[in-house]
Amino acid sequence: MDFLEWQKRLSILLSVGGLILLSFTGRLYQKTVIEHGQTVEEAESQYAYRKEVEGQRGEIVVAQDDKSYFPLATNERRYQVLVVPKNIKDRKQTAEKLASLIGMTEQEVYDKINNDKLYIPPLKKRLTREVADRIAQLRLRGVVLLPELVRVYPEQTLAAQVLGFVNGEGKGNYGIEGALDLTLRGASGYQTGEKDSHGRLINVGDEVKAQDGSTVVLSIDREIQHYAEQALADAIKEYQADSGSVVIMNPKTGGIVALANAPTYNPNEFNKVASDQSAVYQNPSLSSVWEPGSIMKPIVMALAVDKGLVEPETQETFAASVKVLNHTIWTAEKKAFGLETMTQVLENSDNVGMVWIANKLGNNGEYDGLKQFGIGTAPDMNLSNVVGGFMPGLKNWNDLTRATISFGQGVSTTPLQMAIAYSALANKGVMMQPYLVEKVIDEKGVLTETQPKELGRVVSETTSEKLGRMLEAVVVNGHGKHAAVPGYRVGGKTGTAQVVKPEGGYYDDRHIGSFAGYFPLTDPQFVMVVKIDNPKATKFAESSAAPTFGRIANWILSYKQILPDKPMQ
Repeated sequence: MDFLEWQKRLSILLSVGGLILLSFTGRLYQKTVIEHGQTVEEAESQYAYRKEVEGQRGEIVVAQDDKSYFPLATNERRYQVLVVPKNIKDRKQTAEKLASLIGMTEQEVYDKINNDKLYIPPLKKRLTREVADRIAQLRLRGVVLLPELVRVYPEQTLAAQVLGFVNGEGKGNYGIEGALDLTLRGASGYQTGEKDSHGRLINVGDEVKAQDGSTVVLSIDREIQHYAEQALADAIKEYQADSGSVVIMNPKTGGIVALANAPTYNPNEFNKVASDQSAVYQNPSLSSVWEPGSIMKPIVMALAVDKGLVEPETQETFAASVKVLNHTIWTAEKKAFGLETMTQVLENSDNVGMVWIANKLGNNGEYDGLKQFGIGTAPDMNLSNVVGGFMPGLKNWNDLTRATISFGQGVSTTPLQMAIAYSALANKGVMMQPYLVEKVIDEKGVLTETQPKELGRVVSETTSEKLGRMLEAVVVNGHGKHAAVPGYRVGGKTGTAQVVKPEGGYYDDRHIGSFAGYFPLTDPQFVMVVKIDNPKATKFAESSAAPTFGRIANWILSYKQILPDKPMQ
């Protein structure tokens, strides 16, 4: 090889070497200057350790007679089944052994694992410890069990719309879960340290402990809630109704004892509710309004009695109808009751008699009094979706407005609102602030506790006593006979309300039956409102809502071992 050929080859070698050196220098510059932060982060990840620690979500509980707490919403350790298809030796056999344990068919499992991937989404989540143990005993190669903490509702559908649910991202939705999400959620923590070249922890650095969420204690009585739900479900079936609600309150404290609704759902399986049925997540006791009909009459009557305009024994003769601004208002049965006392006006649920009462009150008297009872105003409960119904502003009132509102038309309320109003009648005329959350506690003790709060006096104690006797007469002599409980004094009023059409007017073939009352009258401890939506097997509330009220009241009095307040009949 001559000198020129040797010089040519040397130049090529030097050029290639230069390019390699330049490339190396450029890569070094990229890593040390341009990508310095990322490079440091990757290097630190080889020896740095950081672990996020989730705080447990607080429980939702109810108190029991022995002062212990029963969880309606809690957390349980469950398990995910993870599979690494690439590591599975016999996929057919693995699919065969897993399928029945995780509720899938062999073909479904096989189709998911028949590949060489290093990761696929979990085959199944929320498996119980028992099922996880059975899978672990199989010792299947490529199958991994990963523990997870999940939200569970031990009583299944019990108080579902009161509780709400926690979605897949850990956020509370609806009910208490949604309204008090931040209180229940808690806060995450972390731990830092160093690892050796084999990934073993050799030094612990900073640590911030996770903070568990607070526990929320409800005023709900679990046993009464359970019975109310069952009685409501039975009533809907018996009377062929579309839906219904039951609200039970303690009139002395404002504490809500039960909120039952039907239809309902299982918050453990909230994701199985069809999208067009998502309204079932709402609590209609708090958020669904209707024209209450005749259960409004005792409230208006109480206003007239309180102002001294009438007494329970006041008599007047009423026809079958009365004309108001070119509108004819009839009694429900289109018959005249003739000479009646005011007590009999309630016993007979006489619309014409109530128009006469409304005229005595006048627009201002009726409007101001109903506002005092909370009609048209949303109850303050620090919960979402609590609505207040509707009552026209005073400037929009006329003689017809005043007349129809006296018997519960042209005004809308919720079951909760009517329970609050009747609680004021039962509680010697004093209205109490309603509440569902009794206290919030953590590991250190009580954070907040609800104290019974008076909202003000709406009628005098004397008026309260008079209305109690009038409502007792409705149960003994009037349309409320089926709400009676042998041996106890019970007072209340039926309501058979027409259903408003969206375009205005009322349906001819739909109605809502309700009964509102309290017991025992000697010392009222429970107020209850029963609402049955569109029962098709009966026309009037005295045959649907009233007997449902009586059934629940009878059970509560027995369960609470409350002594009879009058001789057994």
